[in-house]
Amino acid sequence: MIFALTSMRYVTQLSPIALFLGVMQHFELIRVWHLLMISALTGLLVSFEQPVRQSILHHLVPREDLPNAVPLYQMVFNGSMLFGPSIMRGMLTDVGTRLRPGAVTHSRTVRVTGDGEGIIAAPLEAVAKAHPAMSLGSYPFFGPEGYGSNLVLRGRDLDELAATVAELIAALKAIGIANVVEVAG
Repeated sequence: MIFALTSMRYVTQLSPIALFLGVMQHFELIRVWHLLMISALTGLLVSFEQPVRQSILHHLVPREDLPNAVPLYQMVFNGSMLFGPSIMRGMLTDVGTRLRPGAVTHSRTVRVTGDGEGIIAAPLEAVAKAHPAMSLGSYPFFGPEGYGSNLVLRGRDLDELAATVAELIAALKAIGIANVVEVAG
């Protein structure tokens, strides 16, 4: 969850910068000093943000696991910056081929509480492969009420969507996951 929040924060921070650079480039006003100034300001802000982000780890991880959590966190954080753009390009390329204008996309959510993404990965993958017209995503959460994942299913065909939700819930219960419920709304 912290990785998702961190990634979302970077998206919201970088969007105005990208917009500024795009507008400046469009009107052919961009200069080298603009790029240098943005790079310096971004680096300065990240130098303050990095220690703050790391200080949150001791609230999330037991003390005895902290020596392993810090390098793992750094590896994931730096790896997402290194591999994130190419993964996103692949995701957009995949989604772009399946987009069809005019049809309404419907969404349903299945909430799994008390089990991590590693346990639910295999049934989720099997259901996703069985229903290529559906879009399935896993969104982890944690907090005072516990941890788990919201499994979001999207599709244009309401009947297939309902069948996919039922199949996913059955597949999760078949591997022993008890706390599975479809979220209303």
